[in-house]
Amino acid sequence: MPRGRREDLVDKLEAFFRDEEAFSDWNHDSLESDERQNYFLMDTDFESPCLSGHKATPTFAIAKLGLISAFDEQEDLLDWNYNNIKGQAPIHVAAFAGHLEVVQRLIERGMDINHRGDKDYSPLLAACVGRHRNIVDYLLSLEGVEVNRRSRFGKAPLIAASRAGDENICRLLLDKGAVINLQANDNDTALTAASECGKLSVVQTLLKHGADTEIVGRLGGNALLAAAVCREGQWAEIIKLLARAGANLDAQDAVKDTALHMAAQAGELDMVRFLVMKKAKVSIQNIAGKTALDFACAGNQTKIIEYLLKNGATCEPDTSGRTELHEAIDGGCDVDILKLFVSKGVDVNAKDNAGIKGALHLAARRGEHAIVQVLIDAEADMNIKSSSGQTLLHEAARGGSADVVRRFLTYGVDIEARNKDEQTPLAVACCESEGSDDVVRVFLDAGAKVVVGDKWGYTPLHRLAGNMRRSAVMMLLENGNVDMTARTNSDLSFLDLAAQSGDYELVRSLLEHGAGIQPEAASKQTPLHLAVMAEKQDKVYAIVERLLEEGCDVNARDDHGCTPLHAYLSLNEGKENIVQLFFSQGADIDVQDNDGDTVLNCLTEFKQPSELILRLLLKNGADLNLGNYEGMTPLHNLARSGLASHVRIILEAGANSMARDKHNRQPIQYAAKTNEATVRALLDFEADVNLLLKMGACVDARDSENKTPLMCACETVASAQVVEILIDAGADPMIKDKTYGATGHHYSCFSDDFAPVVIASSKCVEIDVRDKSESTPLMWASWNAHPGAVKELLKAGSVDTCVTKAGGINAFLYAVMDGYVEVVKLLLVHNPGIITAVDKRKNTALHFACREGRLDVLKLLLDTDASNIGAVNSKSYTAFDEAAKGGHTDIVAFMLARDDVDPHHRSVRDSTPLLLAVYTGKKDLIEMLMNVEGTDLAHGSTGGMTLFKMAASMGLASLCRTLIEKGVADCTIPSKTGGFYPLHYAATSGNVEVIELLLSQPGVDKNVVSMNGYTSLCDAVRMGREKSVETLLAHNVEVDTPDNRGRTPLLIASQKSNQNIVKALLGAGAKAELNDALSIALTNRDEGLVQLLKNAGAIEQDEDFGIEELMKMATLGDVFGIEALGTDTGDTATAKEPQAISGAECVEEDLTS
Repeated sequence: MPRGRREDLVDKLEAFFRDEEAFSDWNHDSLESDERQNYFLMDTDFESPCLSGHKATPTFAIAKLGLISAFDEQEDLLDWNYNNIKGQAPIHVAAFAGHLEVVQRLIERGMDINHRGDKDYSPLLAACVGRHRNIVDYLLSLEGVEVNRRSRFGKAPLIAASRAGDENICRLLLDKGAVINLQANDNDTALTAASECGKLSVVQTLLKHGADTEIVGRLGGNALLAAAVCREGQWAEIIKLLARAGANLDAQDAVKDTALHMAAQAGELDMVRFLVMKKAKVSIQNIAGKTALDFACAGNQTKIIEYLLKNGATCEPDTSGRTELHEAIDGGCDVDILKLFVSKGVDVNAKDNAGIKGALHLAARRGEHAIVQVLIDAEADMNIKSSSGQTLLHEAARGGSADVVRRFLTYGVDIEARNKDEQTPLAVACCESEGSDDVVRVFLDAGAKVVVGDKWGYTPLHRLAGNMRRSAVMMLLENGNVDMTARTNSDLSFLDLAAQSGDYELVRSLLEHGAGIQPEAASKQTPLHLAVMAEKQDKVYAIVERLLEEGCDVNARDDHGCTPLHAYLSLNEGKENIVQLFFSQGADIDVQDNDGDTVLNCLTEFKQPSELILRLLLKNGADLNLGNYEGMTPLHNLARSGLASHVRIILEAGANSMARDKHNRQPIQYAAKTNEATVRALLDFEADVNLLLKMGACVDARDSENKTPLMCACETVASAQVVEILIDAGADPMIKDKTYGATGHHYSCFSDDFAPVVIASSKCVEIDVRDKSESTPLMWASWNAHPGAVKELLKAGSVDTCVTKAGGINAFLYAVMDGYVEVVKLLLVHNPGIITAVDKRKNTALHFACREGRLDVLKLLLDTDASNIGAVNSKSYTAFDEAAKGGHTDIVAFMLARDDVDPHHRSVRDSTPLLLAVYTGKKDLIEMLMNVEGTDLAHGSTGGMTLFKMAASMGLASLCRTLIEKGVADCTIPSKTGGFYPLHYAATSGNVEVIELLLSQPGVDKNVVSMNGYTSLCDAVRMGREKSVETLLAHNVEVDTPDNRGRTPLLIASQKSNQNIVKALLGAGAKAELNDALSIALTNRDEGLVQLLKNAGAIEQDEDFGIEELMKMATLGDVFGIEALGTDTGDTATAKEPQAISGAECVEEDLTS
C-alpha cells in the first residue's frame, strides 16, 4: 500500500473510531465489506498468519495498522480474543506487522504470550516471520515464553527466523535456549532452511552454535545439498562453508542427486571444480543412473564436460540405456565433444532399453551434417532402426536437413523403407506443417514413390494438402504419377483436405490439375462441408464460391443430416455474404438435420448469434416455430441465452411465446434462468421476462418437473428484478414441484434478495409450508446461510421456529450444524427457548456445534445458556465427547478451560473422551487430554479396548512408546471382544515401528493367537499389510499356523490374490495348504500367483491333485487353468477332494471379520 494512502487511511480510521455509535455498529456488523476487508490483508510470507478471508473487525484493523489511539479510546468495546476464520488473533497480526506497542498493551491486559492460533502459531513465531527484532526481544524477556513452540506444521521460531535470514533474531533465540536441530514436520531444520534460502550469515551463526550439517531436510538431503538445489542468495559461499565444516559432499536426495549433479546441471564450473577438489565423487549415479557428466552433456556445458573427464568421470549408460552421446546430441553439444566421447569408447550404436533411438537417429533428427559425419566416421550402423521402425532417413526427413538426407542416400539407406505406420521417408517429410520443401525435392530427385499410402491411407500429397504446403504440392503435381482420385482410409480426397485447410490457392491449384468434385465420401461430407468448417476463415467465401462453380451440391447432407449451411452456422457467428451466397445457389432454409435442427436453430444455439444473420434468415422465410426433436424452438434457444434484443426481433416476427419443449417448458422458464451469461445478459433477462409476459406467456407455466418460472429464477439466483417481474405478473409462490415438493416460497430462500419479494406476495398464504422432506422455507434459509431471508421470515410474525422434520431437526439446529452464527443469533433473539431444542437422538445444539467443529457457534450458545452442557444423547455422548470424537482440538481446549465440563465422562461402552480422540490420530489433541488432571491412562472400554491397544491399532508409535514409559501399556493382555492382543492391532495398522516396539517388550509372544485362532501374521495378511508381514517374518514368527477354520496365512493371501505377500510367505518357508492355495489361484485366474505356487512345488506335493482338478477345468472350459498347470491329463490318479475354501465362504469370512 503506498505510504500516502496508508497515512490517509490511519487518519480516517482513528477519526472513525472516535465516533462511538458508528464504531459500535461496525464492531457488531455481520456483513462483510470487500472494500473494508481489503484494508486489513496481511502480506503473505513464509507461513505468515494471513488475514485473507477474515471478518474485518476493528481489532484486526488496530492490530494491522498499529492504531494505539483507537486502542485506548475503544478498549472496552473490543474483543481481543476474537479469532478470524484462519484461527489467528489480533496479537499475531500485530506481531507480524511490527507494532510493538500494540503487542505490549495486549499482553499487559492479560493476553497469553503463547496464544495459540488455529494452526498453533505463537506471537513469537509471527514476529520471527515478520523479522521484527524489537518484538522478538520483548517477548523473549517475558517469563513463560515458549521459545521452541512449534506450529501445527512443526515450524519453530528459529526455523522461521533462519529462513527469513535474520541473524540477530537467530542469536536472540539461541541465547534463550532455542533447540538448534529441532525439525519441522517436513524435516526442515534451521540450518537446512537458511541454506536453502542462501542466508550466509545465518548459516555461520548456526554452525558456531553446533548445528548438525547432516540432518536430512525437506528437500531430501543435507544442508549442503539444499543450497546446491535451490541456488538462492549466497549459495556458493554456503556450500564452501559447509564443506569446510565437514558436511558430506556426496549426500543424496530422494532421487539420489548430489550437489555435484546440481552444479553440473546449472553450468556452475567454479562450483564443480571446488567440489571435485574437495574429493566429491564424480561418477555417482542418481536413481535414473545419471551422473554429473550426463547432466553436463544435457545442458551443453562444454568446459564442465572436459573438466569432469579429466578428473576421472566414467562413461556408462544410465538405467534407461542412454549414453553420453545421446545426452550430448540432445543437449546440443558441438562436434569436438562428440569426438571426445567417441575417443572414450562410447558405443555409437547403443540404443536405449526401449530400443527407441540410437545416437545417429538423434543426430539425424537434429539435422547437423558435421555431427552426423562424426558418427558415420566412427562406423555407426547405417541400417539401424528404432523400435517404431524409423530409419536414419525417416529421422533426417523429420529433421529437415537436405544435406543430411543426401548424405544418407549416398550411403545407400533405403529410400522406400517403411516405419510401423507404413510411412516412407518422403511421407514423413510431408507430415510436418513447417517441413522443408528442399527435403521433399531431394527425395523426388532420388526417385521416391509419391503414390504410396501409409496405414491411414494418406499419400505424401494428402499430407501436404492438409498441411497447406502449397509449393511442395506443386512439386508433386509437376512430378507426375499422382492419382488425383486417391482417398484416405477415412475417405478424404486431396480436395477435401485442401478445402478443410482454408487455403484458396491450394484448392484452385488442385482443381486446375484435375482434382474435380468426386462422389460423396462415406461420411457424406463434401468439400463444401469441410471448407465452411475450416479454422482459417479469411478465404472461405472464395473457396465456397469456387466449389459451387465446380458443381458442389449446396444441399448435400452428411451423416448427421447437416447441409453445408447447417455446418457453417453451427460453428461460426456467420458472415452475411457467405450466407447470402448459399441462398443465391438455392440452399434449403428449413431442412432439418438428424436432431431436427434447422439452420435457424443452429444459429440461435450459438452463444452470441449475429442479429444481422438472424434478420437475413427471417427475410428468407425461415420457419420461426419449427422445433427440433427436443421441442426447442429458436425462441427457446434465445431465451435460454438471455439475449433480449434477439428475443425482441423474433417475437416481432411472429414467434410463438407459448411453445413448449418436450420437458413442457415455455421460453419464459428459460429466460428466468441464468446459464453462462454475462452481467449484461442478466440485466437483459429482465427485459426478456417482461417482453414474454407482454406477449402472452403464462407466468405460472409448468415444465415436466412442475417447476414454474419463479422457481427457475430463484433456483439459479438470477436477479431480484426478475423475481419482482414474475410476482407483479401474478406468479403463484405456493405451487409445488415434483422432485422435492418445494414451492416457489422455498426456492426464494436461496437468496436474501428474493425472500422479501415472495413473502410480500398476496398469494404467499402459508409461511410454514412443507416440502416432501417436511422442510419449511425457514429451514431452507437456515441451511443455505441467508440471514436476510431468515430475518424476513421472522418478520412475518406467524413463522414457527420450532417446526421439525423427520429426525427432529429444526431450522435452529441446521444453522448450528452448519456454523451460521448470524442465523443462530437471529433465531435465538426471536425465540430464546429454542436453545433447548433436541433431535430424536437427544442431540442438543451443543452436541451439533461440537460434532461439526463450530467454535464460534459454541461460544454463542454457551454465552446464552450453558445449563445443558453436560446433557447426553442416545449414545451417552456429551457435547465434549463429540468434540473429542470429531478431533476438534480448538473446541476441546476451549471447553477444558471451563469448570462445568467433565473431561472424564464415560459414554457408551464406557469410553472416555480420550479413548474417543485416539481414533482421530491427532497427536496434539490426544496429548492435551492425557495431561488433564485425573486422567486414567490405563482405563479400558467394556470391550477391553485400552488407550494402548487403540494407539497400536492406529499405528501411533510415539504414543505407544509414551504409554510404555509411563508403565500403563497392557502389552500382554487381550481385548475382551475377540481376544485380540496389542500385537494383532499393530499388525493390522501396518506401522512397522509399533510392531518392533511391541516385540521388544518382555513377555510379548510373537505367535500369540486370538479367540478365532488368528496370529498377528494372519491378521497382517488378512489386511494386506505387506510391511507388517515382512517385519513379522524377519522376527521368525510361525508361518503355517492355521486359524480356527484351518486357513493358513498362505491360503488367506491366495484368496486375496496378494502376490507380494504370497512370495514373502513362500520365501519364509510356508508349505501348508500349497495345493489348496493353487486351486484358489486357478479359480481367480491369477496367472502370476499360479506360477509362484507352481515354482514352490504345489502340484508335485500331492500326486492325486492333477486329474480331478483338470477334469473340473475341462468341464468348465477353463483353458487358462489347464495351460497354467501345464500338466499332462493322461496321468490318472484316484480323485481326492481339494481343501480349498469356496468363494462364498471367503466372502462370509471377510464379512464376519
